[in-house]
Amino acid sequence: MVSGKFANPGDVLLEKFYRNTISQGQYVPHRISSDVNGRIQPYIQQLKITVNSLVGDADLFVSLSNPNPNNDNPLLKSRLKEPIDQVTLNNSDSVDLSQPIYFTVYGNVYSQVMISF
Repeated sequence: MVSGKFANPGDVLLEKFYRNTISQGQYVPHRISSDVNGRIQPYIQQLKITVNSLVGDADLFVSLSNPNPNNDNPLLKSRLKEPIDQVTLNNSDSVDLSQPIYFTVYGNVYSQVMISF
């Protein structure tokens, strides 16, 4: 487990889960890339990104082209009021999971989150 307050954690490892504290109104961008997941990412057929809001309410925005996805421009998003926000990407002709995957966690209010894959 990796824990702490990250303003821009950058690349994430798919074998780990992450805990973070997010301020109200803060966007925290992440990137999943084959640079750090070279043994796994080329073979992924389905990827589930889960944000569990342990405290507060955070949202999840995902893009394959925009390094800073937000509510206005995501490929997928989850803005549930429940503690868990989750999106699932499937490898297909229009979605290549071996390419970088960008996601942003947004704090609707002060939030403590756990991110897993």
